[in-house]
Amino acid sequence: MLSEILADHRPDLAEMPTGPFPLPSGPCPTRAFLLHRCLLQTLQVGVEIDPVLVEETALQVAGKVVCAAFPGGWRRRPVSARPPRRELAEEAW
Repeated sequence: MLSEILADHRPDLAEMPTGPFPLPSGPCPTRAFLLHRCLLQTLQVGVEIDPVLVEETALQVAGKVVCAAFPGGWRRRPVSARPPRRELAEEAW
């Protein structure tokens, strides 16, 4: 899952045989930590919650942590480099 998140930003790193992360540990942004804690607390108290919301929140946390692993930042691939979704959808029909 982390490789997919990373591939959206740095496809060259996502496919490295040694792994995409230069260090075994790294910083954790405050927002990622708080999202993670809120999600865990909600699940621990047994509040009924939509499983999709749980998954989306977990992916947000993972995305923020992956971004923090590269302090120099990165640039998203240019929109023109991405496959045009509308055209792909139309071809599927």
